[in-house]
Amino acid sequence: MSRPALATVDDVAVRLGQAIDDEAQANARLADASEIVRAYADPTGETTWLNDAETDVEDVPPQVAGVVAQMVERAAHNPMGAVQATEQTGPYQRMFSFGPDAAARLYLSRNDKMVIRTVMGRTSIGTLSTSRGPLETPAVTSPGVAEEVIWP
Repeated sequence: MSRPALATVDDVAVRLGQAIDDEAQANARLADASEIVRAYADPTGETTWLNDAETDVEDVPPQVAGVVAQMVERAAHNPMGAVQATEQTGPYQRMFSFGPDAAARLYLSRNDKMVIRTVMGRTSIGTLSTSRGPLETPAVTSPGVAEEVIWP
């Protein structure tokens, strides 16, 4: 049995601007999208946004619910999983290109990942060392002066 979804069918319906005809399919996609988000948000599995019995969600940040609903919305708008479409009118031609994840149709966009990282308190900002070890600067001296002059 799958764990409860982090968003609801109503969340998806609001984003689509129409009622959901097949709620069973929508719930299945919501559950799948929720597992993708949980795996990305916390690879250790400690943050699940579930109660102790794992029967209901709790404390789900609204941003996370929004990401899950957007993932399902993308799949609904693009059921074939096409990443590029080309149409030509004379003589008529229609061509679709499919990416490596076309079959899955549920994916985290770059913006989705940024939102989840922010909610989890992880940022993409890091440090890059620009030296190869301890920085040792020799004392600065003026020629002809007997004592050492140290510049601030």
